[in-house]
Amino acid sequence: MNNKIGKVIWFTFKQVITSNWYALIFIMGIVGVLLSTQSDKIMGALFGSSASAAGQAATVMTAKDATFMLQFVIILILFLMILVYGANIANSIVEEKSGRIIETLLCYVKPLDLLAGKIVGYLLAIIMEIAIWVGYYLILDVLLELPANPIFAALGALQPQVYVFLAASIIFGFMMYAFAFAALSSYADNAQDSTQLMFPVTIVIMIAYFLSLAIMNGMDGTWAQIIAKAPFFSPIVTFVTSDLIALTWKEVGINLAIQLVEVIVVAAICAKFYRRGVVSYGLKKMSFKKLLGK
Repeated sequence: MNNKIGKVIWFTFKQVITSNWYALIFIMGIVGVLLSTQSDKIMGALFGSSASAAGQAATVMTAKDATFMLQFVIILILFLMILVYGANIANSIVEEKSGRIIETLLCYVKPLDLLAGKIVGYLLAIIMEIAIWVGYYLILDVLLELPANPIFAALGALQPQVYVFLAASIIFGFMMYAFAFAALSSYADNAQDSTQLMFPVTIVIMIAYFLSLAIMNGMDGTWAQIIAKAPFFSPIVTFVTSDLIALTWKEVGINLAIQLVEVIVVAAICAKFYRRGVVSYGLKKMSFKKLLGK
């Protein structure tokens, strides 16, 4: 790896993990994991013994139902992760540009190296955060001997190839949207312009999320399989069009190969936008339509 990219990755990583918003997300995740392990007790304390009994009965679900809930949790986490971290990538680029910090950075590192290092730095921060949440749950499970959670049980029963599929899809999905957020925000001189430029990307991720929910509720067909292979949709929609229980290594390889090609294509296009955007100033009333025209 280029030494300059490594320095950008390390700088971005430290900047992210020491930020207040990252700490807030981290704490919310810890609280969420803790509450998920005590859901029956919480429901019983709030609504009485009848709710507690209903909660215990709800934990007895089929493998299909548990997988359904697992898919929902995965796409929800990925949806929120892309929105939150993508917005922060955009904000950091706008701050660097509006404060003229970007000019100093470009004296030492190329625009594309800066873009790659920034996205990888954010990705490493996300991986570390998720790893800590998982480790925290495992520690609680050992120390407190938690009752069986159907969603976590479904996750633990998956085949090794499915874990590879989940991890790679989350990484590819984040990178695809991160490049788009970074490229478009590079043309903004202030937060208002950034919001306008980010709107189309936000709409795409929302469409992917709601399409996934529709497919999970039975609106399946050939169109769903096509959308699951489309750029920006594949990392999210593919979770609900694939049978996680019966997923084979061949299917995993095909899906991930498609996503990898899409990431490379998106990155190549966005890199050209970013390289011009970070050195462009004074573009008044910039919008996504005008940007495409340029």
